[in-house]
Amino acid sequence: MKSIPKILETPRINLKIIPFNADREYTDNGMRRGLLCAEWDNSTNRKEKIVAIGINPSTAHNGKSDTTITKLCRFLDMHGFNNLIMLNLYEDVSSVQLKGSKVATDFSTKREAFDEADIILIVWGFDDKKDLRELKNSALEVLEDYDDKLYCIATDSGKFPAHPSRMHYDWNIIKMNDRPEWKHLVVHRNMYGPSCEVASANNEGDFKIYCHREHKICRPKNCNKCKFFGGSEMGKGISCVWEESYEDIRGGEHIVPHDEAYMEFQRVENPDLYKKMQKMIEDGELDLCKAWQDLD
Repeated sequence: MKSIPKILETPRINLKIIPFNADREYTDNGMRRGLLCAEWDNSTNRKEKIVAIGINPSTAHNGKSDTTITKLCRFLDMHGFNNLIMLNLYEDVSSVQLKGSKVATDFSTKREAFDEADIILIVWGFDDKKDLRELKNSALEVLEDYDDKLYCIATDSGKFPAHPSRMHYDWNIIKMNDRPEWKHLVVHRNMYGPSCEVASANNEGDFKIYCHREHKICRPKNCNKCKFFGGSEMGKGISCVWEESYEDIRGGEHIVPHDEAYMEFQRVENPDLYKKMQKMIEDGELDLCKAWQDLD
């Protein structure tokens, strides 16, 4: 696994961090901050621009740092860097806000910062609650265009992406595309329906899906007792929930049309074969409709 080497073995405790461009907005629902910038003196000639993405803004503001920002800057200083632009998944300074009042960061408006950045550092922590998962997925939809710049902080046991407030100075900065599989929960909506051009007659085959529990295409039974069960689709299919890597599925929802159940089975169970089948379909060497019908 590639990592950015440290220049210093221990952090500089006397490092002075004075944030700027960290204007806070006061609203009826609390305080918000869109971004924060920081620069500091060090002995290196590194000119890389770093954009970090956390969860929510810390209490740091113009002229006044705090524990999270100071700790992150000290950590970056150990690696020879001397500047930071801090963004977050949402702009509310407090992580506890009135329901519906959180303002999510629109990362599509931050492309100029990402374009200019040499490193985009993911520091939004391990928390995978539903609301945070949705915000992370939205961010990753934009960040997939900057995959070569994506880095994160990994613990000494390899867990990532770590949050600065809980960070140890002996942890590492690693390249995101060199990381082990980074997984998140995905709702797989497996839909019922007729196979290809065959008219539906409520046949057994119309209700077959890829069953993750059984590891096969079948009409599943006792779904409500399955650990992967995520609910029914109003009689139109079954929702199943399990972890996927961000490389496979970026978002939190994956719709599987009835005709694509066979490919979904291969994608999850036989990823190498799945890639070959994709190429065969593109080259006209595989008729997916026939492959599906041959299963009956």
